Amino acid sequence: MLSGFILPGGDATKQLELALVAEDAGWDGVFVWEGGYGVDAWTLLAAIAARTGRVRLGTMLTPLPWRRPWKVASQVATLDQLSGGRAILTVEAGRHHGRLPAHRRGEDLRVRAAMLDDGIDLIRALWEGRAEFGGERFRYRFEATDQLEVARPVQDRLPIWVVGLWPRMRSMRRVLRCEGSRPSSRESTVALPNAFGRCAPGPPRTTRGLTSMCWPRAEPRPTMPRKRAAS
Repeated sequence: MLSGFILPGGDATKQLELALVAEDAGWDGVFVWEGGYGVDAWTLLAAIAARTGRVRLGTMLTPLPWRRPWKVASQVATLDQLSGGRAILTVEAGRHHGRLPAHRRGEDLRVRAAMLDDGIDLIRALWEGRAEFGGERFRYRFEATDQLEVARPVQDRLPIWVVGLWPRMRSMRRVLRCEGSRPSSRESTVALPNAFGRCAPGPPRTTRGLTSMCWPRAEPRPTMPRKRAAS
């Protein structure tokens, strides 16, 4: 199992220092919080990438419907290049908690879920170098492909982890399209069989302000549990 933790906060300089300590201490991943306002996650991760050589790097979590997915795709691909293929993107539909800009707070969960699905597909299309994409919410078409060529991730398939809410089938179908999930315990404490495991059922562990988690070294693609036959 690989182990990582979410930086507990602080200014950009302090978080960078903690990330360096984490790599020296043997952690396998460092993740940062991304919200509506605060220390910019992707600038911070780029700085960490430039000062480290081994730990996996990503957000926990990126509320994709708040963001322009093409911008997120650019930021993650750039981080993957700077880090030599160590980037991970973790996304969710975006819960409110009073941190969401006012113009997004009124959007229904179904709308945000649709934006999340389309955003994941658009990001994958850009990373694969596709010049055209047409989804329900987002569309693009490149006349010139030079930027598509220079902004490709180092990893052949950069991992996308997504919040999985069991037993909601739409959420589970979304998990199957990604490399792993961050299981949610709001309705269940079942640890889903996917690339993002936890040390124990329930939410990631928090001790003295440090939230830690673990995931399988092989990072297999997730699979859905089979339905039991009716008795």
